[in-house]
Amino acid sequence: MERLPARYLPLTLFGFAGAFLTRVAILRPQQLASILHLDPTIASLLVYVVWSAAGVALIVWLLSREGFTWKHLGWTGRMSLSGTVAAVTFTLLAIILWLPVKSFTDMVGIPYYWDPSRRHFMNPHSPQDWVMVFVLGVLCVPALEETLFRGYLLSVLYQQGGAFFGLLVHNLVFAAIHGYYGAGLMVYIFVWALFPAWLFLKYRSLYPCLLMHALNNVFVDVVVPVFLSR
Repeated sequence: MERLPARYLPLTLFGFAGAFLTRVAILRPQQLASILHLDPTIASLLVYVVWSAAGVALIVWLLSREGFTWKHLGWTGRMSLSGTVAAVTFTLLAIILWLPVKSFTDMVGIPYYWDPSRRHFMNPHSPQDWVMVFVLGVLCVPALEETLFRGYLLSVLYQQGGAFFGLLVHNLVFAAIHGYYGAGLMVYIFVWALFPAWLFLKYRSLYPCLLMHALNNVFVDVVVPVFLSR
């Protein structure tokens, strides 16, 4: 596999940094939610998706100047039966691991969420909210984050330092960008990130990772809010 340049690695955090600056210095989620008639959690996700898309576009453009294409970022191969089975199996395992990890963080005194009232990422109410949850959470976020963190970040780290180094740093970075929600959740995300990372290294394609990420987000962003709203 042709070695991707490492100098654009900071751009993998473009979406996180841009969303953070927007929330703090430009337009708070509550203000944007009022303008767009969305729940604040969904408005916040929209900001993150827009900045992440800009980050992907910038990385792709910079890489294209050096002869790299989407294929070098993992958009290649086919969705095999074994890859599909692995993605579904890992999705179920990740869901099962939620409670053991939370029990561990509770035992050692690590708060799962900074705000104890936040039991889920999305809080949809209207039909418009639900449409945006599906478009943003189930379609956009997996495509963008898999390109940034598995297709580019993990590829570069793996090429630079091998599997252990690549997985360790990749998981730390991916967990850190979820620190906005809580310290305990970062522990869970660190464990969760092992699954799509393994899928990518095993199949050398983003498609199994995308399937797992999308299925995971259906559970997190759709099933959990429905369950907790009862």
